[in-house]
Amino acid sequence: MFAQVMLACVTLLDFDALGVSLERAPALVLELRKTKTQALLMIWVVGNMIHANAMNTGAFEVYYGGSTVFSKVETQTLPSFDAIFRGVDALRGGSS
Repeated sequence: MFAQVMLACVTLLDFDALGVSLERAPALVLELRKTKTQALLMIWVVGNMIHANAMNTGAFEVYYGGSTVFSKVETQTLPSFDAIFRGVDALRGGSS
């Protein structure tokens, strides 16, 4: 996500107005600035694909106070809100 934002900023910002010379800019930066619309679309699509694949581990963990309330890795199911609330309540030692 950070890389997406940085590439979008590099594409959109007018470095000349900021007093930064583009003479030594990498070729990628110069190409991104030539085709801003296409570059932003490419940054968004590719960035989201990378982010989705990096986050697709199958894990879904819920923690409260450093203790595990729910683990999809252990149960192979997604929790219900009720199960999460019961787990947090059990860790707090109370009955709400």
